[in-house]
Amino acid sequence: MAGLFFSITFICGFVSGFSAFVLSPVQEHHSATRWANIGERASEMATELREALPANMDAPKQLEPAADQAKEGGKAEQSRSELLAAASLFNAAAGSNTEEQQAVEDSLREAMSSPSRIGKPDRSIQKKSSPAACLPDFQQCPIGWNKKGVLCVATSSYSGQCGRDADLSEMGLEQKMVFARFCSVDFPCQEDCVQDFRQTCPSLWREIASNICSAPLHYEGDCTGRLDVAAMTAEDKYTWSVRCGARWACAAPRKHNYGDVCPKGWSLQFGKVCAAPQGYHGPCEHTAYMGAATEADKKSFEATCDVTWAETGGECVQDFSAACPFGWHSDGMECLAPLTYDTCGSRKSFQGSSPAEKEDWAQNCAVRFPCQDRSI
Repeated sequence: MAGLFFSITFICGFVSGFSAFVLSPVQEHHSATRWANIGERASEMATELREALPANMDAPKQLEPAADQAKEGGKAEQSRSELLAAASLFNAAAGSNTEEQQAVEDSLREAMSSPSRIGKPDRSIQKKSSPAACLPDFQQCPIGWNKKGVLCVATSSYSGQCGRDADLSEMGLEQKMVFARFCSVDFPCQEDCVQDFRQTCPSLWREIASNICSAPLHYEGDCTGRLDVAAMTAEDKYTWSVRCGARWACAAPRKHNYGDVCPKGWSLQFGKVCAAPQGYHGPCEHTAYMGAATEADKKSFEATCDVTWAETGGECVQDFSAACPFGWHSDGMECLAPLTYDTCGSRKSFQGSSPAEKEDWAQNCAVRFPCQDRSI
């Protein structure tokens, strides 16, 4: 039976080689020589299998090509017959007819019943018609959460294991992805927003070396999975994103300036109390003690009281002609610092000080004067 095992193994390898021969785009004048070699190998295998089989085994049923197939003559027809005979002997030697063997037999019959042909392999690429994958917009709150100030607040339908409010404004991309997995939330898909081309890599791509970006596993665009952005301008990045089916992340909203004592539109009284404007109709009182409020306190106050702190952004050209630094309160003689300030004392008189002197003092004492245009 060792010879039988060798023959069976040899047949499997031969069938694989035969398939490669049929599919290879060789020149037609080489076909006769190849068929002669194959015929000799098939005849040798058939002989070895007959010698290895028990003497009392019934003659195997011959596999035949389909009746409607054109007959071949000469050495090509003889080689096919020898190979089909070897396959039949192989099935008989197996001793059983499993589903796997039947499938192999059917495939072999189909392949062998078709005449050989010379042609060129089809290497065309089918155009993808599936829509692009969803790129999460991590600048928004998760789906089903509402934005209040800079906090994201969950609705009553949220049943995850995290708290019902979260400050995502200071989280990086990796932290937000972890938050999404751990808290069982999804972010909305990125829509047609203003892209932030100041970011090195497209959305969800990773910077694996200096200015070299690697695509995520689910990237379905038509470009390579590596991108060198070292010499790319914002216009280059936009052109590439349109052509390659990738986008840069949406531009983040401008941050709030929690260095201000009071929310936007509220006035500071006595250096520590914020008074609401006349048209305020929010759920909170019209005055709030903010002298010792931390940044987290101010964010909570935003979310609870339907107010917002002024946004930062752009270059602030300080107005050193102002009577007091920003956030300080004048009592008519001196400027009084907020309760949270203790660098250069809590009181300062600027009477007779020139703008240059105020600028020097502001730099030394870590304060700033109001911007010339607060809308910048």
